[in-house]
Amino acid sequence: MLKDFKSLHPATKTNLFLGNGFSIGIYDKFAYSSLLDIAQDQGYMTSTELRLFKKLNTVNFELVLSKLSIASTVNNILNLDYQTPKEKYDLIRDALIKCVNYVHPQFSELDDSWLNTVSTEFSKYHEIYTTNYDLILYWIMSCNEFRKFTDYFWSQDLTFDQFNTELWNNHIPVHYLHGALFIFVDYFKVKKVKKTNLSSLLGSIDKQLRKNEVPLFISEGTAKQKKQTIYKDPYLTFVYNCYLNMKKGLTIYGFSFSDCDSHIISGINNNKKLKHIAVSIYTAGKTREDLKDEVAEIKFKLKPFRSREDTTLEFFKYNTSPFYYKE
Repeated sequence: MLKDFKSLHPATKTNLFLGNGFSIGIYDKFAYSSLLDIAQDQGYMTSTELRLFKKLNTVNFELVLSKLSIASTVNNILNLDYQTPKEKYDLIRDALIKCVNYVHPQFSELDDSWLNTVSTEFSKYHEIYTTNYDLILYWIMSCNEFRKFTDYFWSQDLTFDQFNTELWNNHIPVHYLHGALFIFVDYFKVKKVKKTNLSSLLGSIDKQLRKNEVPLFISEGTAKQKKQTIYKDPYLTFVYNCYLNMKKGLTIYGFSFSDCDSHIISGINNNKKLKHIAVSIYTAGKTREDLKDEVAEIKFKLKPFRSREDTTLEFFKYNTSPFYYKE
């Protein structure tokens, strides 16, 4: 049922999509359960916000944000207090950003051999996409001093210019579909923060956060809200439109296919240029029945894609790929 990475259809290795499972596999403190602990320990949220997670019986920040957004909308319609849910929404969203930054590993903590191996593997793809906020992908790109990759932040002061996006020298474009810790909006310009002679990239990001600047960071609770926010920003709009127009094949690694990311799923289903897809499956601690159910659910969510002629959908064991981080 599950293939090895090496036996996948060659066309699936045209484009690459990295979900949250990729980052969690490298550093498990990126998991929501760990981030919630950090929020409590560091005082990023009060007992009121933490009680929401407890009463909703979840550690999922996006689920709580979704509930608060709905509550604010409904209360507004009923002429009730809608500001409190909105304030809690903003506080929890900001706490999530702070948690990811706080828990983030240093570059020196990652295995050099793995970074170089994955950088080489990434260079075989035509385009790379991710919904992750962290710096892992950025650091992988830096292994060859960014000679093979680009992220469109090449204009003056590392800003994004929607009218200057033509690729040169066969560089592989990397697209941060939900923003990233190192991308900020400054006076209507989308810019990338970089390390300096005096501080690391994480240090530069921390300086921005201390000035109360907020990264470009899509954490809305529903896919509809995420999509609305995407289309308010020129950079996010551009990279999402690139995603919607991928061609040939796609490897998906570490993506949960949850409803809150249905805008990512619909992008696949509505793209008639995509013909071949391979999806990683996390197998650890799962029974054969668990795996069958997971594969069946993904097949169901990709039914429009599967219904088209000349398409293939394959599933592979996550730990057979070079992306797998084994300490």
